[in-house]
Amino acid sequence: MSLRCAVFALAAAFACPTAFGQALMQNFSWPEMRQALESEGSTIIAEGADGDIRYFDAKSEDNLNFTVFGFECDTNEPTQRCSGALLAASLTPKDDDALAKGLDAIDSLSVDDRTSPRKNIRLTRYIIFGGGIAAGNLQETFRSS
Repeated sequence: MSLRCAVFALAAAFACPTAFGQALMQNFSWPEMRQALESEGSTIIAEGADGDIRYFDAKSEDNLNFTVFGFECDTNEPTQRCSGALLAASLTPKDDDALAKGLDAIDSLSVDDRTSPRKNIRLTRYIIFGGGIAAGNLQETFRSS
């Protein structure tokens, strides 16, 4: 369940209302995303691109692995900016009963949870920066989790 909490915390960070005085980000750069993740104790364990989609593989302080993918990105490297981010994580339950219980325990409209063909629980959340989000929301959400 710690993985679910980590994904929910990361997802909720981008959904929180703007704190007073913070500028809204209409998109993000990969250095900004790296800084946000590392400032809350996550470690980037890999980064790269799969076609046009860039990503970070990260590990939380609790050793939970997750990935951040960038979508709707411009093509100017190394200052590429993206207006969408997909957060993804998966859990491997010990058996089919644990798989069913895990899926039943997830109760969030903002996070898509489903069984993968490998019988993993896959959690995803797509974040749209279009209206702007505050960079500080990520840190505040992790601190309160």
